[in-house]
Amino acid sequence: MEVSFKGFKNAGVEKVTQYACNLPAIMTGNIPKIDYVALNCELTNSNGRDLDLFESVFKKAANKINKNFLNIVLCMYKAKDGDYLKRAFSINDVIFPVEMKNIPVYQKVVDLLIKITKTKDEDFVVNKGYLESDDFYDSFMCTTKDTEEDVIEAMHAPKSVKTVANMLIETMTEEVDEALSD
Repeated sequence: MEVSFKGFKNAGVEKVTQYACNLPAIMTGNIPKIDYVALNCELTNSNGRDLDLFESVFKKAANKINKNFLNIVLCMYKAKDGDYLKRAFSINDVIFPVEMKNIPVYQKVVDLLIKITKTKDEDFVVNKGYLESDDFYDSFMCTTKDTEEDVIEAMHAPKSVKTVANMLIETMTEEVDEALSD
């Protein structure tokens, strides 16, 4: 069993685009597509006690699959002209609107994402048992037992995880800044 000394392990990402033609018209209106970006990782109490730091978040948004997992999803609703009409964040399937009471949650998530982006590639830990578990398959929208191994590896590659983490940091920071300036 591999042990993470970075406070997280089994980090993976997924990007999915859902087109309005697949959704009932009442749900979409002027929204021709929705982009989903997800980052999922298991928190540990190594090097910073990240699991303990997220105890208050998990009380509001418990992960139904595995209590130590943090699943961050950004939904971006695009208009026909390509501009984003709305963005929404969820943590473990609970939507956290950008408002003052949720700023501490956003800060914890951003701090973790920064930690992930600064982690050396060789320090990323992905347990083989996790990749073969229901935890993995249930944590992402488009994974099934038939998902090819190279796709699974790409989802958990440090470069992929860091790219998505940076995008989430930028988007979350932008949303918080906009909310605080209003």
